[in-house]
Amino acid sequence: MPKKAKSEKSKKEPLKNKNSANDNFDKYPKKSDSSTSNKILAQISTPQIPCDALQPWSEAFHTGFIMFYLFDALCGQHIYLYKRYWWWPAGVYSQSSAMNTDMIDTRILVFILLAIFQYALPICLDKFTEAWRRLDGEIFSVRSIVTRSNISEYLTIFIMGSFMQIWFITLLTIICHYLSSGNYMAVILLSLPIFIKSVITMYHIIFLAQKCRKRFGPNVSMSYFDLHQEARNFFLSQEVINHFGESSDVRKTRLDIHQFLDDFGVRLACAIPSALEGAYYICYISYIFCPANIASDAAWPTVHSIMIIMNMLIFQLSHTISPIYLHSAYKITCQLGQWIKIDGPANSQDAEDPEWRDGERYPKGTIVRWNNQRWKAMGKFVNAARPGQRRESSFFRVFGPSLFLYIFMICFQVTILSFQLALMHDAEYDRLIAICCEQFCGYWNLFRLVRNYITIEKCYQLGSPMCYEPEIILSRISQASQ
Repeated sequence: MPKKAKSEKSKKEPLKNKNSANDNFDKYPKKSDSSTSNKILAQISTPQIPCDALQPWSEAFHTGFIMFYLFDALCGQHIYLYKRYWWWPAGVYSQSSAMNTDMIDTRILVFILLAIFQYALPICLDKFTEAWRRLDGEIFSVRSIVTRSNISEYLTIFIMGSFMQIWFITLLTIICHYLSSGNYMAVILLSLPIFIKSVITMYHIIFLAQKCRKRFGPNVSMSYFDLHQEARNFFLSQEVINHFGESSDVRKTRLDIHQFLDDFGVRLACAIPSALEGAYYICYISYIFCPANIASDAAWPTVHSIMIIMNMLIFQLSHTISPIYLHSAYKITCQLGQWIKIDGPANSQDAEDPEWRDGERYPKGTIVRWNNQRWKAMGKFVNAARPGQRRESSFFRVFGPSLFLYIFMICFQVTILSFQLALMHDAEYDRLIAICCEQFCGYWNLFRLVRNYITIEKCYQLGSPMCYEPEIILSRISQASQ
């Protein structure tokens, strides 16, 4: 009798979800077929994008773009502060110039330029180290010097080394000049951000050296250049990010989410200090050390600093959060999916719906019961999310098919440009020049964001043809598992 009841139950089981949205639930592969289904889903659930066309800027090009923008902002700030008014006596200044260049403190201007050029120091140090290592310790040998193929390495070492030495000596000279004159407040105001960054970098280098000794033993040796390079890399490597979302395993998908969100938070946090530092040197240092007889509006440095901070944030984020980076998050959402709660509690009539179980994967349209409520799977192919989990649901909405983050960055850039255009409406010629110099960089970055959004959207639409619908995919998995 028990066997007969069991056989009758098995005959009725395929008919229990006849009219529901989860008709393909029985076709879904079991745990024994997970390797086959994982392989198929990894190949067909992820759209391909033109990686060559959407590669982020190189670090050198992005650094040059940031330095160009800060130099434009510095020029605009000095045009506003040191402009010459028409009512000033003509006999006081014999030069027929529109700028009070004789009132500009050269030391402050040079120090601000040094603060801008410090963005290029890590690149110069890397180039210097690479050229030094390519010579393989024979930099002072006669045979290496007379070798024609080593000319580029020697030029790189000379140019990069000279730039770093000139930067450091000039910075030290200005600080010593203020110390000798007893102006200690100027030394503190000028060198405080650079000093804080140096202390943080040295702390990371010491922490990394101790970590390497604990892991590999006390005899491990790493050069200062290696430690400095590793201490600057706060983000996950591109190789690790490229493997996100390539597995349909539930635990691996959730682990990818936590790693990606932690790295995403670090990228957001690292963009803030450079934005604040740029606004500090260009707006407030220029205003604080401005001569007392220069008439200027005290509110303008604050308004200009807000513009610089917002522009620097979007410039940094559009580089670190590149399309290749966001494509890895999109691959995770293809495996993660999302649960939508169905209104009303689960009752006896919904007993045919399966109970949600952790570790299982559910196809699109599956209705399950969990916590006395009904939930519907809204993932693309597999739903590895947990019902009611806000972090996973937010991850799907931000990084999923809606492309919310692309739209947010575009709207953020448009808002900044609109704010600057509003300031240009009633601005005088000095502020007009300052804002126009910065508008160019904003329009350039907006073009990049819009281009990336259109390209990614078209790729995702063309990358999901009708043959990749969940019903066809699940039938292919079922056939492969037989």
